[in-house]
Amino acid sequence: MQNKYHSSPTRTYPTLRSAAAIACLSLSLALTACGGDSDTTGLASSMKTQATAKAGRPPPVVQIQPNQSLTGLWMNAGEQEQEYQLTLPIGTTAMKIQVVGTGAPLLNLSDRPDMSTSTQQLALCMVDARTCQMAFAPLSAPKSYYFIVGTRTSYTDTTITSFVSPAAIPLESGQPISSLAGNATDPVTYYTVVVPPGASTIHTTVTGGTGVPPKLYFINLVPIDYNAYGTGTLDVTLTSKPPGTYYIFLTPGAPAATYQGWTLTATVS
Repeated sequence: MQNKYHSSPTRTYPTLRSAAAIACLSLSLALTACGGDSDTTGLASSMKTQATAKAGRPPPVVQIQPNQSLTGLWMNAGEQEQEYQLTLPIGTTAMKIQVVGTGAPLLNLSDRPDMSTSTQQLALCMVDARTCQMAFAPLSAPKSYYFIVGTRTSYTDTTITSFVSPAAIPLESGQPISSLAGNATDPVTYYTVVVPPGASTIHTTVTGGTGVPPKLYFINLVPIDYNAYGTGTLDVTLTSKPPGTYYIFLTPGAPAATYQGWTLTATVS
């Protein structure tokens, strides 16, 4: 049986939580032991979660780890939405939550576990109904975000993926990431953009913030065999460059300068 709210996570990085830990979390409020390593444990977790939702009580909050995917998610129309929690560690400078699936797996985000608030920063991070991405000054303490998928509407075959720096944050062509901030001592946050075969240019802008405009760098894979940089706007001709993944990052526009509230957009054409 497919687990309704979360299945065994797809590991995107080496430090991800195991499927057994996810199963234990789902059963943490149940009066059963969690320690078995057979498939019946996951099945019991799924049945317990579904029974809780149908009884009108919200199912336990599911923890999604940084740089982790939860796959095989589904929900019937009218049922209680599952709530998820993503906790960002100290030093994080950017994050992205992306939902891909069939039906209407719409993303709703809050910084409170009761889903009661939506700050301007969270509103700006929603680049579309299924994607939230934002950047910020390095966190001095862990910070949690909460989200639900779906609004009493059905969806199937859905995957939730979290991307958290220092891993690179993938950008879609034309989709902005807002609230970028930094100074000379902050760690560099890398963003990636995929250049498909036949693309001729990439137009990259950093707009709308305060302070000295940051410098914008565009590089190929390491070892670097191609790079370009500019301030504010960077147009790169790609006709002689191979398709693939390219990296973008920002640095302060002057020694000891800081920047705040900038928005980065990369458009491939």
